[in-house]
Amino acid sequence: MVPSLGELVRDLWGPAPTSAGMPGEGVYEVEFRNRRTNVVRLLPNGAQERRLRRLADACARLYNEVNYERRQQYFSGNGVDFRGTWVKYYGKYKNVLGVNA
Repeated sequence: MVPSLGELVRDLWGPAPTSAGMPGEGVYEVEFRNRRTNVVRLLPNGAQERRLRRLADACARLYNEVNYERRQQYFSGNGVDFRGTWVKYYGKYKNVLGVNA
C-alpha cells in the first residue's frame, strides 16, 4: 500500500508542532537521519513570515522565468545564452533578492 503524503511528511519530520503561538510550545528535538542534511524549523512572527513568503515567491518567479527563456532558446536550436539570461534576470531581481539573484 502506498503511504499518504501526510504519512510521508510525518516520517520525514516527525509530528507537527501543535502551536507556535507561545515560545517553547510545539517545539521538539528533530532526529537526524542523514549526516549531510541540516533540518531547521522556522517559527517566524507575522512580519517575518510575510517577508519569507515574498522572498520565496520572488525566487520561484526568477527560477521559472529563467528556466522558460532558456528552454525556449534550447528548442529554437540556436543554443542557450547563459550569460545573457543571467544578466537580464539578475538586473530584474537584484533589488528583491540581493546577491542571491
